[in-house]
Amino acid sequence: MRVPLRQWASGLPVQVYILVLLVASVPLLYGLGTTGMRPWDEARLAINASEMALNKQWLVTHIGGQPDLWNTKPPLMIWLQVLAIWLLGNTELAIRLPSALAAFATLSLLYWFSVRTLRDMGTGVLSCLVLLTSLGYTGFHMARSGDYDALLGFWQTLIWTAFFRYLEDGRPRDWWLLTAGLIGGALTKSIAGLLGLPALLLYALYRRQAGKLLTQWRVYTGLGLFIMTVGGYYVLRELAAPGYWQAVQYNDLLGRYTTVQNNNLGSPLFYLLYLKNQQFVPWYLFVGPAVLLLWLQPNPVLRRAAVLIGLFAGTWLLLISNSATKLMWYSGPILPALALLVGLGLACIFRALHQQYAPTWSTGTSLALFVGLVFWLPYRLLLESITTLEKSRYTEYHPYRAYLSSLPTTHPGLTRFTVLSPVLFDDIVSPKPHEPTLDYNPVLQYYQLACRTEKGLQFQLKSARQIPELHPQDTVVVCAVQVRPQLDSAFTTRVLYQDGPCTTLILGQRK
Repeated sequence: MRVPLRQWASGLPVQVYILVLLVASVPLLYGLGTTGMRPWDEARLAINASEMALNKQWLVTHIGGQPDLWNTKPPLMIWLQVLAIWLLGNTELAIRLPSALAAFATLSLLYWFSVRTLRDMGTGVLSCLVLLTSLGYTGFHMARSGDYDALLGFWQTLIWTAFFRYLEDGRPRDWWLLTAGLIGGALTKSIAGLLGLPALLLYALYRRQAGKLLTQWRVYTGLGLFIMTVGGYYVLRELAAPGYWQAVQYNDLLGRYTTVQNNNLGSPLFYLLYLKNQQFVPWYLFVGPAVLLLWLQPNPVLRRAAVLIGLFAGTWLLLISNSATKLMWYSGPILPALALLVGLGLACIFRALHQQYAPTWSTGTSLALFVGLVFWLPYRLLLESITTLEKSRYTEYHPYRAYLSSLPTTHPGLTRFTVLSPVLFDDIVSPKPHEPTLDYNPVLQYYQLACRTEKGLQFQLKSARQIPELHPQDTVVVCAVQVRPQLDSAFTTRVLYQDGPCTTLILGQRK
C-alpha cells in the first residue's frame, strides 16, 4: 500500500531529516562561490570542466587544448561540473556545487541507514552532526571544494552501507546499490574507488558468508557490469587519445603507490596524526570509547555495524599509509564511517543519560537538549572557520577575477591582452612529460577559460618569469604587487586603466 505524500512528509523521521539538511546547508553552501580557487587539484578540475564545456569531448579531458595526461582520473566529477556550468554559468559555485551535493547525499545515507537499518533516529542525527562538524570534512579538498574526495566519500559510504544491509537482509536492491557504488567510485577516482573492497571481504569472512556470496549469480553479474562500464571507459579513452593507459599506470596505479610524486612524502603515521590534529577534530578522541561502548551493547546489529566500520576505516588507513605518495585528503573518504562510529557511541551515552536522569521526558526533548550541549561549540567553530579561514586562502588571485570580469564594461574594445601573474610554484624540478612546468598557473588558466565563456575575452597568460618574452606595444594586465616592479624594470609603461591593485598597461620601449 502506497503511503500518501502528506502522511509520509508528516512523519517524525522525515521532519528531523529536513531539519538536519537545513542545519547542514549553512556550512555546506554559505559563500561557496566567493572564495578563491585553489591552485592544485581544484583549479585543474575546473580547467578540465571548462574545456569540456567548450569542446564537448566527453571521453577525453583536456588542458590547454591537449589531452590531459597528468590528471588521469575518469571524468564522472568533470561531467557533473560541466552540468553545473551549463546550469549556473562558469563560476566557482558551479565547480564546487557537485561536492556540496555529494556531502548532502552522504549525510542522507548516514541518516537513513541509522533510521531504517540500525533502527535509531538519534544515531542518524548524531552521526550527521559529527561528520558535519569534523573540520576536515568541510575543509581542504572535501565538501566545499571542487575536488574528487567528497564525491568519492559518498560512493564509499554507499558501498559499505549497502553491503551491510545485503548481508543482513539479502535484498537484491542492496547488491545493485553496492555495484553502483563501486562503478561510481572507480569512475570518480580510479583505483581509489576500490580501496574499500578488502574490508568487505574481511567482513564477509567474519560473518561466514564469503562462500555463500561466491555462489550467487548477481555477484558475477555485478562484476560483469563493473568490467563493462569501467573497463569500457578506459578502453575507449585509450582509443580516443593513445598514451592514456600508460599515464594512468604512473599517476593512479603502482607509480603513485611505489614512488614519491611531487615531494609528497610522510611517515607511516602521517594519516593518523592528520586525523588526530586536523581532519577529525574534535571527534578523534571519541573513536576509542565509541568502539568500547558498542562492543558492550546487547544489540548484535550495532556490534556488527561497528565491526564493518572498523574494518573499512582500518584497512583504508593501512593501504594509504603504505603508499609512498602521501596527500592529506586520501583519508577523507573514511570520515563518514568514523562519524557513524562516533555517532553510535554518542547515542549509547545519550540513551544512558536519558534513562538515568530524564526518564519522564520525551525522547525528542532529551535528544534536542543533548545535541545542543554537545554540538553547540563545534558547530560555532565550524562556521567561524568557514567565514574567516576560507576567505583568507589564495587572496592574491581574488582581484584578477573581479578585474577581468569588469573589463568588458570598463573597456569594451579591449578583448586581446596578456595577463601577467606571479610564479606560483618554485619547487617544480625537472617535470616529467605532461606534468606542470614552472609557468603553470591553473587558477588564472581557469579564469582565462571562464572569462572566455562568460565574457568573450581572449587573452594569454604569462608568468613573471616570462617578462622578457613580452614586446613593446603589448597590452598587459597585472594585479600582483610583487610583479609590477619586475615589469617596470624591463619596460617603460603607460597606464591605461587602474582599479585597486590591478592595472592595465601599454608597454613602451625596453630598458
